[in-house]
Amino acid sequence: MKYLLLILTMACSSVWAGKIEIFEREYTYNASENDSKVSARKAAMVQLQTLLIQEVGVQVQSSFSQKESLAGEDFSRQVQANYKTFSQALTKTRIIDQKWDGESFYLKAEVTVDTDNLLDQIKLVYVDTNDQPTKKHDCKSTHNYAIDLLAEANKPEVVAELVEYSAKYPIDEKCYRWQLGILNDFRSLDLDPAGYRENLFQRIENEGSSYVGDLMNDILRYALSIRPLSPDEWHVVKTAMQRSRPENIRTTIRHLIAATKIEGLSSANKRVQENNEAFQDTPSLLEKIDEVLVFAREGKLGSPKTIDVEKVTLLFLSYSAENMPNLFFAYYKQNIHLIDKNTRLDLLQEVLKLFKKKPDDERLNFLNTYLSDIEFNKSKNRFLFSFFLELKKNKHNVDTYPHALKTMVKDHPDLFATIISAARYNKKNKERLLIEYDLPAKDILTVSEYASQLFDKKKRNQLEAAKYLVAFNERAKPVKDQVVKRLTRIKALKKVSNPRNLMVELMQVIDNIDAHGKDTVDFLVWAIGDVDGEINKKAQATLESMGAKSMPFIISVFDQQKSTARRRLVEVMGTFSEDKKDTVKFLKTVKPDTEQLRFAVEDSIAALQ
Repeated sequence: MKYLLLILTMACSSVWAGKIEIFEREYTYNASENDSKVSARKAAMVQLQTLLIQEVGVQVQSSFSQKESLAGEDFSRQVQANYKTFSQALTKTRIIDQKWDGESFYLKAEVTVDTDNLLDQIKLVYVDTNDQPTKKHDCKSTHNYAIDLLAEANKPEVVAELVEYSAKYPIDEKCYRWQLGILNDFRSLDLDPAGYRENLFQRIENEGSSYVGDLMNDILRYALSIRPLSPDEWHVVKTAMQRSRPENIRTTIRHLIAATKIEGLSSANKRVQENNEAFQDTPSLLEKIDEVLVFAREGKLGSPKTIDVEKVTLLFLSYSAENMPNLFFAYYKQNIHLIDKNTRLDLLQEVLKLFKKKPDDERLNFLNTYLSDIEFNKSKNRFLFSFFLELKKNKHNVDTYPHALKTMVKDHPDLFATIISAARYNKKNKERLLIEYDLPAKDILTVSEYASQLFDKKKRNQLEAAKYLVAFNERAKPVKDQVVKRLTRIKALKKVSNPRNLMVELMQVIDNIDAHGKDTVDFLVWAIGDVDGEINKKAQATLESMGAKSMPFIISVFDQQKSTARRRLVEVMGTFSEDKKDTVKFLKTVKPDTEQLRFAVEDSIAALQ
């Protein structure tokens, strides 16, 4: 026995099936005379993972519908013999601590287990013999012998024996489910032994309609990972599709697309390029889909239910979007007439994902075309509304988002007005969105009516009015005088506690309408000295956006300001892009009374020069 210790400390919940679970485990491996540090570490890792698989496997089997489950020495034997298959359920292993003293290797690791995947792997080697009492011994023995062979599938002579052994028995989901274990192991090892693949496709051709679809997809997953289908193999597959259930046809189409070289392969990383080496090219994929469409037109695709042309086209577009966007765009333009307007809406999420992945003009044009091709319904409105909000939220982070928003709303005003109005969203926020993007709306007041509410007795109404004026953006210019008047009154009151939110919103209105008169600058200079950070920062930002045209007014009141306000005004001057010489000339006359002001003057002069 190579291991001494397994300390079990569970770091996860007690819910097993259908979740990703994280475990923390320790293991100490006793090295043999032939072990190096590297081999000891590898052995420790394998044993730690194997014991964890056994432990978790016993738990997840509680979800089995069968009366009998693998347990004890029998299950331990299956895991040890078929470690490669079971280890596919371990999605991530992070080393926490490790020690090597020349005799033993201590390992502490955090292992992430996909319990759904593990359950699937257990089912691959599980033998349900309850329904076949007369064959119990035969099923068990053939199953165990196959598992023993799989444990040594890295040896050529064993691979040859597995091929021969597989050919002797049928493939089913009960007694001979170990056949799928061979498929999985050969796929993971990239094995393409002589005669095996030919025998598999022969089985598809000879299999009855009840199991052919499931069998075909298991075989396709293996075959396509090794090399493209030959003409004879494709003939078997497309013939089988005529007698498969619709869900199996969907899976077949997905497998065919997944086994096609991705676009931009030459610029992909080495691993992706290696994974794509065995795949077919795009023309080969299109030829196959065209043949599938012929069956669909003839009503011969699927049994007992069939799949029509519209469904095949939609499936192809849905599955190809992520890795073959250019093909998706071209195929959509060429074949969209085959899909009903209501059904086209099913592609919405794929189209939105494609744009977000690469938000350029080409994809924006396609998105606009797509929005013109569809008819929205309430069940799908939320996807486009969420997309709209995401673009709005990140419009300052992604350069193309503001243009995309403007273009989409301009080209589809009624659509976006409907989607915003119907959204589960705060009523006033929806109204402000409609105003901001100048969309058709009911019960929206005029900009003058909102401006008059700035002088309402209730502060809450004043703030709401200011938010609406912000939404009008540059269209609030007609009420500039009222906005400035409200700011002037706030300044005149000189309250210790200023209406912060109202001031900030009104300064944003000033930004939007580019109001830069003396009264406005006087207010901003006053606000820049406010102790409230949100107020002085917004005043500083507004003066910076106003630029050098505010300079004459700033100079006229500069000496009357406190040191902190003067420092911030000096920082504003350092951002000017016009009249730099005059600004530097003024800055050189400033006599700093603090080190902070002196540093600000030096930095602004340096920035301007």
